[in-house]
Amino acid sequence: MAILPRLCAAAAVPCLALPAAGSEPFVYQGMCEASAAAALNAKRFIVASDESNTLLLYERENAQPLGKLELEGFLKAKKSDLEGSATIGQRIYWISSHSRSKKGELKPERHRFFAIDASQLPLRTDGQPYTRLLDDLLKTPLAQKYGLKEAAGKKPEEDGGLNIEGLAATPEHTLLIGFRNPLPHGRALLVPLLNPAELIADAKPAVARFGEAIELELNGLGIRSIEPAGNGYLIVAGPSSDKGGFALYRWSGKSGELPRKLAVEGLEGLSPEAVFAIPNSNKFVLLSDDGGNCNPAAMTFRSVTVKLP
Repeated sequence: MAILPRLCAAAAVPCLALPAAGSEPFVYQGMCEASAAAALNAKRFIVASDESNTLLLYERENAQPLGKLELEGFLKAKKSDLEGSATIGQRIYWISSHSRSKKGELKPERHRFFAIDASQLPLRTDGQPYTRLLDDLLKTPLAQKYGLKEAAGKKPEEDGGLNIEGLAATPEHTLLIGFRNPLPHGRALLVPLLNPAELIADAKPAVARFGEAIELELNGLGIRSIEPAGNGYLIVAGPSSDKGGFALYRWSGKSGELPRKLAVEGLEGLSPEAVFAIPNSNKFVLLSDDGGNCNPAAMTFRSVTVKLP
């Protein structure tokens, strides 16, 4: 089937008509607020919730978790609002929102950047958590350019607030930090983190170093998740607030090049906030944060699998 570019109705942004729709949702048990995830291999993956500091291990299309990694002692916090993950080799990095609470309260426990060792089971932590990432960022020219100090003082979903939700590895073994909010000039913001390994090292304190920020045209949406896809990235885009729809974009990874919106069926009613690639395939698994409809007696979240051309 030919893949024909067209323009999405909402804006003059290229999108693709995918030859395959998303799968039927599969329901996993053990948590509701799936917020970040990473594949361990073609069958197994690990998921974080923004409502706990416990990572759950799953086998694809097996509803019950196979195991867990408790992080409360390691992070010295009960709930860090974990929102993004990225894999480099056998190490999986995780990042929290670095935001204030919904009420605008300062939450130091949300300032966490850390890693786990995924080389073998049981999973274990790697190095030490880094807690000064936002402090380092606010001292850079980027912070002044994008008003990040002011943003950090606002509620995370307020217009111009600060909220991190995406993390992705680059071919150079650096990381891209994706912001749900703010949206400078109506565009999503990506900030490269150049020295992630130094930040979690046990040896000596380091200071985070950042590259030039990238602004992405996502039709007014922010980044909810980002994952390497071929020579580029797959981006889950969503509103900076709690209201609005979600969309998928494919981006070359090159600053200045427009992401292309993907026309994917089967995402209606989902709140996708995590995506991971199934290794050695062109399939990606989207996980829905179902906290808005969470049943405490039956903690569940949904997933769909999308095949890209």
